[in-house]
Amino acid sequence: RFNQKLIIMKIAVVENEEKDIQVYKEYISKYQESTKERIEAVFFQNGIDAITDYPKELDAIFMDIDMPMINGLETSKKIREKDSDVIIIFVTNLSQFAIQGYKVQALDFLLKPIEYMDFKFEIDKIKRNTNRKGNDFIWVSTKGTTIRLSFKNIISIEIFHHDLIIKTNLKDNPEFKFRGSLQAISEKLDNSMFARINNYSIVNLSYVKEIRKEDVILQDGTSVLFSRNRKKDFIDAFTSFMNGDIAINDK
Repeated sequence: RFNQKLIIMKIAVVENEEKDIQVYKEYISKYQESTKERIEAVFFQNGIDAITDYPKELDAIFMDIDMPMINGLETSKKIREKDSDVIIIFVTNLSQFAIQGYKVQALDFLLKPIEYMDFKFEIDKIKRNTNRKGNDFIWVSTKGTTIRLSFKNIISIEIFHHDLIIKTNLKDNPEFKFRGSLQAISEKLDNSMFARINNYSIVNLSYVKEIRKEDVILQDGTSVLFSRNRKKDFIDAFTSFMNGDIAINDK
């Protein structure tokens, strides 16, 4: 319906066997269909290409070990020089390499052939780990391009007829609209920076211009009504946010 979508993560698959690549694609599609969440994946058929064309800001890599030219362990060592944070999951039929995998801080080790439930388990684990890293952005895809949307650029998020609408301060992309869940996206936000103001809206506290009896005025002039049961929590969140800002500015 829309040319835009929320990306929960960006992964790379380094795998030289075409049949295994097709399995990944099948599993990614199945995961997206069952969860309504989107994964952006890039595929490399050898380690040299993965090193040379390494994508920026990946969340995770599914790395085959037994590959020609340069194996997955050596590829991972080179990638670690570029990216110390990316999650690496080794996938192979050579179980003896498991211990060596942990030398490059691999999160996990999967044996081929991979079952769908194993793949789903790893994706869910990646989600938990990336959330713990305290990312200050979300991924949004629009017109075939994936944008890293920083929290500081998000003014508000609302849901209307099952469609999420993200309003931003970006001139080129002032609004993103796609199918989604307000609860799901709220779990990816920094709860010290964002707060629910009613049952269908989330506000970036740094864009609050004025708090009135019935509503909040944002810096872009938008008026957002309070819901009766959320007003106190919102004001408490805003007070904590302002106190935090003052403490930071005083340093």
